Amino acid sequence: SMPGLARDAGWLAVALTQAAAAMMGCACSLMLLEAIRQMPGNRNFEQRIEFANLLRFYFPREVHVLMLLCYHLNAMLSLTSLIVQAARTLDFVMLGTQGCSPGLDLVDLRYVCGAREGAATPCGEGAAV
Repeated sequence: SMPGLARDAGWLAVALTQAAAAMMGCACSLMLLEAIRQMPGNRNFEQRIEFANLLRFYFPREVHVLMLLCYHLNAMLSLTSLIVQAARTLDFVMLGTQGCSPGLDLVDLRYVCGAREGAATPCGEGAAV
């Protein structure tokens, strides 16, 4: 977890890593803006250029399709991860406030009341949602 990393590496290492990531993000953003400006007829940002249009202009069709596929796959996996994290957070909020996190055991199709605090989920290692 991040607090453990900060504790083990120290605050300076974490601050330098975050500063380096911020600078790389700024550099990438500036390069993207320059690529948009270099498109014909868009020197002063007169047109609205979408990411897919940018890929289509600079790359061959096969690379363009592959990059869009990677982009959409990344978006889907990120959203799925966020949904799982939100559900896990709500499980532990329910466990902390109600003493139990309700769920459905997918093997026996029955109601379960998860109350495990040390496990990855309140319902334990079984197949429950």
